[in-house]
Amino acid sequence: MMPETLQKKGGKKTLSVPLPLIDYEDETFRMSFCPDFGALKTSVKTIGLINPIILRGRGERFQIVSGYRRVMAAQNLGWKEIKAVSYASDELSQSDGFLLNFYENLGTRRFNLIEVSMVVTGLSTRCGHDEKQIREEILPLLGFNSGRKIFHALQSLRQLGQAWKDLVIKNDISLLNAAKISSLSPSDQSSLYEALSGLKLGENKLRESLEMAGEVCARDGISFCELFSSEYFKFLQQDELNLAEKTELFRRTLKAIRYPEFSRKQKEFHDMRKELFLPPSVGLEPPDSFEGDKLKVTFNFRSPEEFRFILEKLEAAADSEVLENLVRML
Repeated sequence: MMPETLQKKGGKKTLSVPLPLIDYEDETFRMSFCPDFGALKTSVKTIGLINPIILRGRGERFQIVSGYRRVMAAQNLGWKEIKAVSYASDELSQSDGFLLNFYENLGTRRFNLIEVSMVVTGLSTRCGHDEKQIREEILPLLGFNSGRKIFHALQSLRQLGQAWKDLVIKNDISLLNAAKISSLSPSDQSSLYEALSGLKLGENKLRESLEMAGEVCARDGISFCELFSSEYFKFLQQDELNLAEKTELFRRTLKAIRYPEFSRKQKEFHDMRKELFLPPSVGLEPPDSFEGDKLKVTFNFRSPEEFRFILEKLEAAADSEVLENLVRML
């Protein structure tokens, strides 16, 4: 429900408040994270501040209720003061102030994932909203369904370290992957960040990596710190490897640790396949995870002559003992 204070906002006078009197570090009402000041700074510089910010307090120090990004833009532009509507502490409770900020921002911008988490946490801790109220009334406004799993995942993001919060926004990491990371201890989060921040993992590969790393740690009774500081992952510090190479090597290494028997079998298959001396344009692969009884052959050709050459090589491979051994591996 919209606070009564917000309904009366139109009757408040606009003041010019010196920027040094504004407490930038007070985060009571803040729901901005990693804001991009570029476009806003250009707008404010060109046409000035259209909507005054909202402050709480009187005299020596003011809290920012709404307008954190506008204050930062003004500060970056070197302004000495800023237009504001100010409420005394007894005029605006923390609960109403948080709601005022939420509804004022709701219609003017899109909240990123960390900001949504800040909203959900603030409504719970500062406004006394219960889970049902937040799920049914607030989450749909923020573009989420009202499921309990979503609610608790959003709440869990407050446990993310600063570096991971930045990376979640930068790489647009999904809520469920971010929630998995937030469940780790601070030291494990830090080790995981050091391992993954320099790689290029999409959503599915990140999810797979998190699952495999968690399974290895549970199986071997070790922490993420111990896993990623082991000799297996020393290559992450090598500058000779490019991004794609390092990412692929990371996934192969983690998979080999998680599934040693599968990795051994895969290496044996690939080493044996080389003995068939097939052209580079011919692919010969086992079934996924060696679960099946068929090999897969693929090839490309540019001319009838190349096609005939490939068929000859395949025919020679068909009579090879190596091929028989490859089939027996299935």
